[in-house]
Amino acid sequence: MRELHNWLRQERCALCIIDVQQDFVPPLSVPGEACEAVRSALENVSRLYQAARQADMCIFFIGLHTSPETDSPVWRKFMRRAGKDPGLTSRLCRAHTAGATFYPLSPSQTDTVIYKHKYSAFLGTDFKQQLINKGITALIICGLTTECCVDTTARDAFQLDYSVFIVSDGCASYRPDFHDAALNILSHHFAITCTTEQVVSFFHNSGRQKNKS
Repeated sequence: MRELHNWLRQERCALCIIDVQQDFVPPLSVPGEACEAVRSALENVSRLYQAARQADMCIFFIGLHTSPETDSPVWRKFMRRAGKDPGLTSRLCRAHTAGATFYPLSPSQTDTVIYKHKYSAFLGTDFKQQLINKGITALIICGLTTECCVDTTARDAFQLDYSVFIVSDGCASYRPDFHDAALNILSHHFAITCTTEQVVSFFHNSGRQKNKS
């Protein structure tokens, strides 16, 4: 079992919760292996969040916000050429709609919220500057979906010289094979994979150490 406390310092790492929003959460009425995987991951995200708050960790909520101004002609071309719905971005996480609401978690006043318009949390946002301001050098990433926004953010973070940790059971895809493939590639090139139990244990230990000091 990996001992994260040997690699991470509480004051230098942040929990990053990606795209845990209403539009990405399957309804309870929708059956299937993929939906169950997403719901299971969200339960673990909730555990991670509560443990991080108890340990007074730095927490980022990263969400997708789209609008007519951010709709990309290249994205629409890609969707059409790939035989997909070109209106997808017009329905997902429109700013100031219920679908863009963080769910099932809501940020507290002490959490930092970053809204992105593409896959990566770093593209067109002040995420990097926020990390610099807070002295963060390592990211613990969870959320949706593994092969898309989690993957893209993790790759960018690593190439910007951040240590990256992916919570394997705290993220999910709508296709289990995508989830598995993304984790395999990320763990080979960009990130250390860990479990919810390992991260929660690290948070608890960090909280106890802080209370002693």
